[in-house]
Parts: sequence; structure tokens; C-alpha cells
Amino acid sequence: MKTYVGIDLGEWLRITIISPTRGIIAHSKHELPGASEARSEKMMEVLTHALENLSARLPPCEGVGIAFSPPETEPRGIILPSNTIHPSLPYISGAPVLFSGPEVSALLPFFAPTPKRAWAIFGGRARIYYEEPESNATIRVIDEQNKTRFFAYKACPWIMEPIRVLLDRLGLFDSLSDVEQHAGIIEDSAGVIFAPQYSDNEYKGITISELKPGTRRPQIARAAMESVGAWIRYTVAEMAGEGTVTELYAAGSDSSSDFLMRVISDVTGFTLERAEARNAVACGAALRAAKLNGESIAIPEAKRFVPKRSISWRDQIYARWISASKL
Repeated sequence: MKTYVGIDLGEWLRITIISPTRGIIAHSKHELPGASEARSEKMMEVLTHALENLSARLPPCEGVGIAFSPPETEPRGIILPSNTIHPSLPYISGAPVLFSGPEVSALLPFFAPTPKRAWAIFGGRARIYYEEPESNATIRVIDEQNKTRFFAYKACPWIMEPIRVLLDRLGLFDSLSDVEQHAGIIEDSAGVIFAPQYSDNEYKGITISELKPGTRRPQIARAAMESVGAWIRYTVAEMAGEGTVTELYAAGSDSSSDFLMRVISDVTGFTLERAEARNAVACGAALRAAKLNGESIAIPEAKRFVPKRSISWRDQIYARWISASKL
């Protein structure tokens, strides 16, 4: 049995190991150090430990795919000039690096670019990608047909802040699933808005407006999720123009929440699609490596979230959010 290893070097280290005959056979997630001069050295330590734990009794590795984010951060120390893996790393030592590129290029096996599609990586530091002409783009990638494509990229570190405020600052809920459970009790947020406040392009925080006597936790929970959706709509419109994007491909740790994906779809009007693969970026990197080695591996199925609410409802939510925000 052959295996291919996909490595996602993002805010976390994620590893996925796939086989042409068995599909995904292993995956793991590990905390990485923050940006620093010693980050590369620490990254090697974490990766070494992770591979030691994963590689027991696995067959030889045929090749490696590496995806990195933010997109301007290339992996250092892992890949040798010979385009092989550093010999100190267990299991993948000396294996050929068949694929290496920004995280959005690792998502192309799941959904090909179209003029109406954007990509969102949901997590601690959310990112949004949109294909653009070269003159407007910041990222260059090679797709599966060996065609060069160009993407605009926007870091959105605060886009999940409405939910983080509930969890970390106010302590109203224990977890994202707790927020979901309360938000699912009702269909209306009673006008409550979580509005970002900026000054001179610097993020200053979130204000919660339209709280009234009798406002309950379910309404606050739903309002936080709706405000995430409004923020995504605003950001995508900034990048691509209002109404241009109709589909959003979702990946990242927070995309695992079905309820959040449904709310975002309702508020934005986008059809959301999410590959049913844990660690989608790492999985995509492994798939691209396998394909470049002539292997054909089944792509994990996608889950689709279609907007259910009316256009007038979503436009009203968005207008209230815009009015309360200082952007």
C-alpha cells in the first residue's frame, strides 16, 4: 500500500495521510508557535513529534504535499534544495515534495475556481480568497491542469469575533456548540447586532446594540452568528463587488459547525459548500501530491448549504449591521 502525506502549515499544524486504496487513513492537529525568529525551528520540532506518533506501522511514503498560510509564509527548513524532505523528519525523510503552495491551491481538488466562487478559511485567523486578474491579485497558484491562476487574499482575523466575545469575554456560553444550541431555539435575533468598530483602519472592538429588557441568550447567540454572516458578506463584497459571488467554499476548524454554515448561507445569500474531510487543506495537499504522481484517489464528498431565508430578510439584517458598524 502506498501513502501520501499532506501537511497544512497554518495557525495549526495539520497532517493527513491518504492511500489510493483506503482513502484517508490518518490525521492529526497540533499547536504551532506564533510568528517569531524561532518559528521554523519550533515548527520542525512539532512536525517531528507529530510524525513519530502517526507513522507507526504505516507503509512507505511515496510523496508529500505542503500547503501554507498566510500565503506569503513559505515553509523553511522542511524542504531541501533537491525538493525532498529534510532527513531529520521521521517517516517522510527524503520523500519527494510533489506539491507545495498556498492553502487555497490545496483546496482546488474539491472545487475548481469560477467567477462566482470565493473561498473562506474559518478559524482563529479567518482568510478569504477570490480569483482575480493578475493585476489585482496577491497570490499566484498552479491548478491541477497546470494552469496559472491568481487570487486576491484578505486576512480577516476578527470575523469570528462576535462568537469569541460570547465565549471568552462575556462567558455567556461554554462552547461553539452551546452557542448553536441556544441560537437554534429561535428564528429571530430580535434586532440585536454585533457591530465591529474601526478607527483609521484599526480594529477597536465589538459593540452589541439593540439589547432590550427581555432579550434572552438564544437571541444573543443567533445575533452573533448572523453578524458573522453579515461581516463575511461585507468582506466578500469589498473584494469582488456586491452580488458578484454566489458560492462560498468553506474550510477551516470553525466550518465544521453545520448550524453556523446554515446561518452564514442565509445571511449572505451564498450557497456554501464544505468538503466532508477533516483537515481539508492538509487532505487537499495530499490529494494534489498523489495526482501529480499519477494516482487517482476519490475526492471526499461535499456538504451543501443553500440559503433558506428571503432576500428581504437577509437585506434587512445586513442593512442593520452596516448601520451599526463603523468600518
